[in-house]
Amino acid sequence: MENPDAQFMLGQMYSKGKGVKQDYVEAIKWSKHAVVQGHHEAGIVSDAN
Repeated sequence: MENPDAQFMLGQMYSKGKGVKQDYVEAIKWSKHAVVQGHHEAGIVSDAN
């Protein structure tokens, strides 16, 4: 999947447990995928962790 917006949103869903079981490992994984794809907001979130 090469859609940084979708990757970021999926990371947020896992982080908050919205629509999926809350899973911080998955949240970080998908947020990092978004960062690699150049998603600016995901980079800010990743830096905060």
